[in-house]
Amino acid sequence: MAAYEPRAIKGTGVTYATSPMGADHIAGNTIRLSLKHNAPEGQAALSQKAQYTVPIYDYLGLCLFSMGVLGAHREILCQLVNAQLGTGYGIEELQALARNTIQWERAFNQAAGFTKVDDRLPEHFTETPNPAAENAVFDVPEDELDNVHQDMA
Repeated sequence: MAAYEPRAIKGTGVTYATSPMGADHIAGNTIRLSLKHNAPEGQAALSQKAQYTVPIYDYLGLCLFSMGVLGAHREILCQLVNAQLGTGYGIEELQALARNTIQWERAFNQAAGFTKVDDRLPEHFTETPNPAAENAVFDVPEDELDNVHQDMA
């Protein structure tokens, strides 16, 4: 697991639990978003948005941290992808490709025997408070974890 603490940055914790890549900070980190990171509300939706954006950067071989620069300039991102791939994609097509990528990865994992039981963090994070994060535990409800990719089933 990457060094981002899922009890303190719960959106990234949702990504750690539900990403087809597993607990990897480049699968959909939410640390740069402006919100109360150790509150459970809204974290699943933020993680989903991040997870469904990361593949676009992967197509280009770009570091996740370039999202801080390009995230607000989606038209430039489209231009870069189109120049790299020789395509004419708009942002809607790129988002669809990214969602398909996550769908294919999850289908692969399901064929390998993974289930929603695997879309959980270790109990340590849900049971042991982190004193450095206001004694937070990872308390994003399991039904929200189950629904991160539900619309893709």
